[in-house]
Amino acid sequence: MALNFPASPSVNDTYEHNGSTWTWTGSIWQLTAATGPQGVQGAAGAQGNQGHQGVQGAVGAQGAQGATGNGPPGQQGNQGHQGVQGASGQGSTVPGPQGHQGHQGVQGAVGAQGAQGAAGTGNQGVQGAQGVQGAAGSGANVDVKQYAVDTTERSCSDPIDVTVVGSTATIGIGSTSNAYGRKYVQAAEPTTDVCDGDIWYDLTGTTGDISLGVGINSGGTVIGTGVTTLNFVGTGTTVVISGTTASISTGEGSLSGRILKTATFSTGWGSGASNTLTTTTWTFLDIGGTRETAHNVTRNSVNTFDGGLAYCLMFDKISNNSHLEVTAIFPAYMASTSNHGSGIRCLARWNQNQGNTSIYAPLSGRNEGPYNTWNAHGYGGNAAGGVIYSWNTREAENSDAAQPGQANAAEYVFGDKTGLIEISFQARMTGTGTVYFNTYTPSPGYDMVGKIIIREIAN
Repeated sequence: MALNFPASPSVNDTYEHNGSTWTWTGSIWQLTAATGPQGVQGAAGAQGNQGHQGVQGAVGAQGAQGATGNGPPGQQGNQGHQGVQGASGQGSTVPGPQGHQGHQGVQGAVGAQGAQGAAGTGNQGVQGAQGVQGAAGSGANVDVKQYAVDTTERSCSDPIDVTVVGSTATIGIGSTSNAYGRKYVQAAEPTTDVCDGDIWYDLTGTTGDISLGVGINSGGTVIGTGVTTLNFVGTGTTVVISGTTASISTGEGSLSGRILKTATFSTGWGSGASNTLTTTTWTFLDIGGTRETAHNVTRNSVNTFDGGLAYCLMFDKISNNSHLEVTAIFPAYMASTSNHGSGIRCLARWNQNQGNTSIYAPLSGRNEGPYNTWNAHGYGGNAAGGVIYSWNTREAENSDAAQPGQANAAEYVFGDKTGLIEISFQARMTGTGTVYFNTYTPSPGYDMVGKIIIREIAN
């Protein structure tokens, strides 16, 4: 029977097997008692089971070499008996047959193999300590937000979304997002690596500043760098796109009759505003006296077409589809002993070159003015009151001088013009007498104030 040492023995524990005693020394099983007489050699014992291999740990100290097994070798088998010698022949000259050779002795059985030495008893090395776990990755939860201004979130739905599967967060940029695609900033149209969602800023004809975005032209003036918002005021605005051009109408056509701009002017009083006329020649009226007051209009400006004329008002017309309505309210007194009267008219110019040619457009459409030189005030003796009349630039466009074929017809057309319009007033007598505007000078004298109202009205 094979040796089967007990597991986990204590020092001096014994183990008996087939008459032999083995003692645990703490490192090996030591044969400590002699065996009895050698019995008949038995069959070779089965090889002892190999000890279990220790659990692999971190490399420890190597165990000591186990002692070599000391089992005695098996005994030599006995020599076989020699065969009996045959008897001598009797008196025969013929030799007898030779005796048979004795059988060879049976070979002795192989001695039992010595017990395998006990496994080395070196203590297994202590398993190495587990390495410190690496610090957690620096990744954080992904939270995508889209801001309208600074850190104020958009109130609309986001075209960018985040999908998390396991430990992977995927940020998806939708085709409706401004972050979808590439941006090309160049004069030449991109032709390679171009896909849906790409944006091309065409620098053709620009200084390379893409903040312009779209070339914007207003009345011949190009809106400069830095403009990001166009604000169209009023209703009826329309946009018509043809190719790469968008034509924007401010809707003035649909606002016919609407006042686009208003200006007022108070003449003040005293010197510079008082007028005393006895002449039958058209004479400019002075309108700038003490405490004159203006809104949206200027007087005595260096921009007047003849260079700072004291009797001219300058109005900045803003639309190329409008007309001007000019109303004057002048206090007046007529001193006459006969049937004579006075007249008044309003003149306008839009072309600065007219200052060199003295071409004025009478806004009533008649050179004689709306009162035909004499019916504005008076006619029949002394008269007190005022002259009130509203002129319109449309009337100038309908005058004889504005008709096709006339030499200066274009100078009478105001509706399609923008910019400065020069406005002035003239008065005269018909016959003898005296007319006073904005004053009455005979003692004790009376100061009076005139008023002028200009309105720009959509055609």
